Amino acid sequence: MKKILYLVSISFILLQACSSGGSNNNSSSNDDNTLLMRKWYDNSYQCSNGNRDYYQFSAPNIFRHYVTPSSQDCNYILPEYGTWTRNGITIVIKYDQGFADTILTIDKLSATTFSFVADGAFGGYHVLTSY
Repeated sequence: MKKILYLVSISFILLQACSSGGSNNNSSSNDDNTLLMRKWYDNSYQCSNGNRDYYQFSAPNIFRHYVTPSSQDCNYILPEYGTWTRNGITIVIKYDQGFADTILTIDKLSATTFSFVADGAFGGYHVLTSY
C-alpha cells in the first residue's frame, strides 16, 4: 500500500510540474498590450542614413506606419495611419485613409520581437524588432 501511495504521489507531482508550463513571456497568446505598444522596426531594408521603416502601436489604439522611401534623402513619411484592436492573437488595423482593413495574426510577441502573418496592405510573414 505504501508503494502505491508513493507512486501516486510522485505521479501527481510530475503531472503538476509538466502542466504548469511556467511563465512564457514570448507567448503569442499573451494579451498584455504593453508588449505591443512600441516602435517595431522592419530590418529588411535600411536607408543610407540608417533609417528603417517602422510600425508604431500606441494608446489609445493608435497605429502609425512610417516609411523611408528609397530616395537619397531617406526622410520618414507617414503614408498609413489609423487604429488597431486586438483580440487574442489577432490584430485588426483600420486605416483612416479608407484602405481595406489589415488583419495580423501574431506568431511571436516579446519585448524585442514581433512576428506575424498579415493579409491586405502588409501581405505575408513579417519579423520586426524593437530596441
